[in-house]
Order: sequence, then C-alpha cells, then structure tokens
Amino acid sequence: MPKLLPLLSTLLTLSFSSAGTTMSTPASSSSTNTTNFQADFRIINGVQASLSLFPFAVFIYTDLGDTGSACGGSLIAPNVVLTAAHCLYDEKNPTPASSLAVSANSLFNIQNNSNIYSVSKAIPHPSYNPETAANDIGILILSKNTNVPSSSFAKIYDLPISNSLATAAAGWGVTSNASNSTVSQVLMTVPLVISSSSNCKSLNPNYTNNDGMAVCTMNQNSQDTCYGDSGGPLVYTGVSPYPLLGVTSFGNAPTAASTPSGEKPPCAATGGFGFYTHVYYFIDWIASTASLDKSNITYSSGNSTSLIDQKKSSNTNSLNINPAIPPLFTVLPTLLAVLSLL
Repeated sequence: MPKLLPLLSTLLTLSFSSAGTTMSTPASSSSTNTTNFQADFRIINGVQASLSLFPFAVFIYTDLGDTGSACGGSLIAPNVVLTAAHCLYDEKNPTPASSLAVSANSLFNIQNNSNIYSVSKAIPHPSYNPETAANDIGILILSKNTNVPSSSFAKIYDLPISNSLATAAAGWGVTSNASNSTVSQVLMTVPLVISSSSNCKSLNPNYTNNDGMAVCTMNQNSQDTCYGDSGGPLVYTGVSPYPLLGVTSFGNAPTAASTPSGEKPPCAATGGFGFYTHVYYFIDWIASTASLDKSNITYSSGNSTSLIDQKKSSNTNSLNINPAIPPLFTVLPTLLAVLSLL
C-alpha cells in the first residue's frame, strides 16, 4: 500500500484544468429576469485555509477514463464523507465507487497528499434530480477509516439559519476566471454571508428560504465559490470548531444569461448568488444511510429549534438547472488499475 501512494501521486502530477463542459438550461417560464442557472464553483478572492479550521475537508477525485474530475467533501465520521450528488455523476450516469478516490487530512490536493483512500460505496440521494439540482447531496463510504482524529469530524449545524449569518466556504477549485486557471494545490477559503430569501428568489423562483433544502449566499467583495469546489463545505464561522451548514451546489448571476455560447459564466459576478445544499435538511437520510446516530453528528446534539424537521416534498425548492460536470483534467489510463489496489 505505501508503495502505491507515490505512484498514484506521480500519475496525478499532470495538468489539472477547468476545461470541463458546463451545461445550463432555461429557467422556468415564471422567471422574468433570468434565462439560465449555472453550476460553477471555485474559490475566488479567497485565502489559503488553515487545516486546524477545516480538518474535515477532503479532496474527491473521479477517474473518468481519459479525463478526471475534482470535487470537495466533508468527513462526518471515520469513513463517511458528505459531498454533492452531482459530484457522483458523469453527466447523468452514476459514477461507480471504484472510480473514486479521496485524500484527507492535508491542505494539499490529491497530487501531493499520501493520505489517499478508496471508496466502497458512492450514494447520491435517491431523489437527486440532475435536471433541477434538487436534493444535491451524496455520501461516500470509504473502504477504511481515515487517519483524521474523531474530534475533527464536522458537526452538522442544526439551528435556524438567519440572514447575515457569518459563513465561509472551502475548496481546491481554480482561483480565477482565466481560461487557463488550474485546480488549486492547497485548500482555499472565502468568507460568505447568507442572503435574504427575497434576493435569492429574484434569481431562482423555485427557492423558498434558507431553512429549506438549499441555502443562499450573495456575492460580495468579488468573493465567491466556483468551478471545482462542488461538494465542499459551507461552514458557520461564528463558533469554533466550525459546524457544517451546507454543501457547495451551484451559482447564478444576472449576467449568466448573456454568456457567449460555449463559454463558462464568470464567477464572483456582481449581483450573483451561490446555492448550497442545506445539510441538516437531510439529517434523517444521512443518519440512516450511513448508520450514524443523529446526536453524534449534529452541532447542538439534537436540541435544535429549527422548523426544517417538517420536511418538504422533493419537488419543493427544485432548481431548474443542469449542474455542471466538475472540472476535467487529463489522466493516465493506468490510474484505474492503481485505484483498484488501494
């Protein structure tokens, strides 16, 4: 096993890029000022993260044959990772667990991290809709426990979410809108602020409120998440350690509709918003699927006063988009064979 890790690192020392195909579709006819939604996540105008603040953050690599993709995730148990459901799909086809690898307990991405784990199960939410991004959450069960201390696992924020709640996102996505920008070598973080529901509805008529299945943040100070950060954590920064509030899902801006065909809309656009899957909304599914006790994975140990326990139907808060494929980069064909031995 130890001899395989340098080999895997060597195989992955190649050109990570954000050249993946980005897809978008018209919004519902009830939208008056938006023609499409865009799934596009990378850290823009952020700073290098501290491992002590994001010890649960993991890098998820997907082998797609001639290409691969990058996403983020969060450890909530020794071998359980939360991520976005769209990170577990190759376009509309589920990705087999054997094509996935996770690196943990490091600021570096999988190229320079020897803590690499294979995946035994990849479980997107059963009601995930790739056409609408509803229920955009998934679980990875790793083949063995990570070396991350149990005190470092993310606790799920289970209290009501108010406007202006101080939050931050983290990820290894590309760090600029330049066409040649590459996946970050180190974990980056950016401060974000929860937006008012009315502002979010102006760009997404299907959005309900921040206690629903999606949480909304507003772009400020040209700071945003974008391509490559999908699945990564949105955390509440008002306490320490940071509890996990959301999973990076997609973003939208008024200017997205005017993006030339074949080009990806820029991130951190003025008036833009980010949408994050609200993790606690799915707490029952998470606990049941991963065989975890809710009281062991929630921030307030079950003393929540949130109203979101009254779950809405899977059609509520649906998002009329086709989530983008995470950024693609060239890989060597022998990588799958290496992963099969991990």
